[in-house]
Amino acid sequence: MTTVSVVIPTFNRREYLREALESVFAQTIPVHEVIVVNDGSTDGTETLDEEFPAGGIRWIHQCNSGPAAARNAGVTESSGDFVGFLDSDDLWMQRKLETQIRAFASNPGVGIVLGRQQYLHHRGGGRRETGLVLPGQVASTALVRREVFDQTGLFDEQLRGGEFIDWMSRGRACGVRDMMSDEVLIRRRVHGANLVLSEEPGASSLAAIRKHLQRRRQRAS
Repeated sequence: MTTVSVVIPTFNRREYLREALESVFAQTIPVHEVIVVNDGSTDGTETLDEEFPAGGIRWIHQCNSGPAAARNAGVTESSGDFVGFLDSDDLWMQRKLETQIRAFASNPGVGIVLGRQQYLHHRGGGRRETGLVLPGQVASTALVRREVFDQTGLFDEQLRGGEFIDWMSRGRACGVRDMMSDEVLIRRRVHGANLVLSEEPGASSLAAIRKHLQRRRQRAS
């Protein structure tokens, strides 16, 4: 039986985390485990533990160390055949895992299946889905075979943003195959406080891209 571990890193996203968790438990195939890594939140995130069935979620509480460290903590504690990531302000579509498991079955040489993302805008307490759908080269769309981590290692904890870009680049450099599903697999929230929009992660993303370009030049030489 195929098992899926879900890793959800979170930092001060209590207002979104409940709905993110509900989107995991609403999947058409059951998950093996859900690991929430509370990366030093100060907004009462830990109290959500009381709102879900006992044993339904495993919580890891740590000092704020950044998204890469939070993802690594979850991967290290996980035990499923596959690992899926969900940022705590995003939502999975109901058939996300079903779609990806089917893609793996049809493409046994693939190590990572990504998918498309639809944007969900939050403004003034309301939310609005947009027609904008783009390929999702982001962690929330990814489902990963466990053995891929043996090839790529974990995420670079020196990066406070762009860690997924860097990790995917390392995987491709060592021969890990990935594919992009045509299906929309996540709704990605845009709410003005997204980590990727802040100044520091922007610089980190550029650092990740520079590392990617250096690896490409080294392979070409």
